[in-house]
Amino acid sequence: MKDPESARVKLVGNPRPVVFAKTSFHPGGAGWEICASVNAKNSFGAYTGYKNVFLLWNSGWTVMYIDGDVGSAYCNENNNFRLLKGDRQIVAE
Repeated sequence: MKDPESARVKLVGNPRPVVFAKTSFHPGGAGWEICASVNAKNSFGAYTGYKNVFLLWNSGWTVMYIDGDVGSAYCNENNNFRLLKGDRQIVAE
């Protein structure tokens, strides 16, 4: 991101508490699952278009950050891709 101050961020759904299992692909952990869509400027000052990012947030820290196609897959509620990386449990509110 060339200019962090120019980033436009929209939440995709509501954050929710989750637990991920530890696997060889990622460390797992607990926290808040946050999906956002980010539009940032490129080197020419033009916006590049919204792209999904996935965050696992815990105690003020980003525990896991995934963008690109994988981030979109993690944010897609009807996609079981994340289950290949370890089971996810939604914590009852």
